[in-house]
Amino acid sequence: LLNDALKYRISNSLFYLPPRLDLRLKDPFLSNLTTKPDRDNFPLHNLMTLTHHEDEVWFVKFSPTGHFLATGSLDDSCIIYDVTDNFRKIAVLSPTQDMDEAAFIPLSFKPELDRKKGVICISWEHHERFIVVCCLDTVIRIWNVEYLALGKRITRSMEESKPKLVKCLTLGEGTRTWPCEFLRVDKDKVPRFVVGSPDKVLKVFNIDGVELLDFYSDTEEWQKALEDESTSNNSGDELTTNTHKSNASQFNRINDLAISPNGKYLVSANNDKQVFFYEIPDLANPKAITNKIGLLSLSGRLTSCNLSASGRYMLLSIAPELLQVWDISPLDCGEKPFLKSTFLGLSQALYMVRSCFGYLPKSTGVEELILSGSDHGFIYIWRLETGQLITRVRGHEGLCNSVDWNRFYVPTKNSVDYGAYWCSVGDDRTVQIWGP
Repeated sequence: LLNDALKYRISNSLFYLPPRLDLRLKDPFLSNLTTKPDRDNFPLHNLMTLTHHEDEVWFVKFSPTGHFLATGSLDDSCIIYDVTDNFRKIAVLSPTQDMDEAAFIPLSFKPELDRKKGVICISWEHHERFIVVCCLDTVIRIWNVEYLALGKRITRSMEESKPKLVKCLTLGEGTRTWPCEFLRVDKDKVPRFVVGSPDKVLKVFNIDGVELLDFYSDTEEWQKALEDESTSNNSGDELTTNTHKSNASQFNRINDLAISPNGKYLVSANNDKQVFFYEIPDLANPKAITNKIGLLSLSGRLTSCNLSASGRYMLLSIAPELLQVWDISPLDCGEKPFLKSTFLGLSQALYMVRSCFGYLPKSTGVEELILSGSDHGFIYIWRLETGQLITRVRGHEGLCNSVDWNRFYVPTKNSVDYGAYWCSVGDDRTVQIWGP
């Protein structure tokens, strides 16, 4: 009874987090009995400030294993850091005009290559061999970074071991490229990724720049799907019917996208306050087509979209001051997603502010936290399960553009658990590292 009472008291503390790795004790609560669950022991301490960028930092992403961190900036560069070596800078992906010229694929529209190349989005291939970078000049750049992970084991020359720009392409003249995400494929298969655009494009390419699928190729089918969309209301935000007249020109302007961990679904968040759900077809079949399986119509402009590690929950950032978590598991049964939680307190009225899930215990496989930047430089932290605002911390002078948690890092025995670390980036040109 005393043990149960102690468990209850600890678990109801605002700052309680279960251990990430249950290595020593069968009861995960017991490993927290010697640690008081308060603000001092919560992973919100600023551990270091990285100042390598020379302009606003817009995007941040930990690699799939959590061993590397990539940040993208208006200064035209993507910088890669070694997380396990005190966040040492190990590579700068900054293309020259000659590199672009050599890497551009035939027949792809080539813009003026001396334009600003600010980094809007970064996606890691799941085996950490490639990075796709979407840039302000509309160019999609594919980098080979596989030798970074090999470290001292490489036998090639230093020049050969550097990241290499292997392909460049665009979606068409003047067509912007914003979000991108790699599909999950086996290591022996050619990697593939999805790119979305606010100029109404959503396509799949492989790393050779070959287009594999256009999600919007069947116009008549999509217009009919919109007109036939069913209506319901779950909690103030709606799954609504919209006519072709009001939506045909706006429904697919992509601001962000995400792919489910099982590779079955693509989720897109667009500029017209809508979320679309698609089935991802077998891309090995040249006749493959995709199906739209759901639509959410919401109350504000969508700035980011993320999925939890299990794929059950979808996190949406909705301007000007709202985050929502939806349970999308009903899609597996042909049912509609439903709203789980709403998170309030932040401000993201004017810019693209990106949020994330945080802190993933191995014992549950469910994240504990929700994080978001804001217009005023604060980072807000909530409990996923209850929606409680835990705290906010001042992270940046001016806008905090993006946050990311190193959820999937697995430490070796007796080493630092970098899975309790997270990162924020902002207009003040800094990359902030946070942790316990």
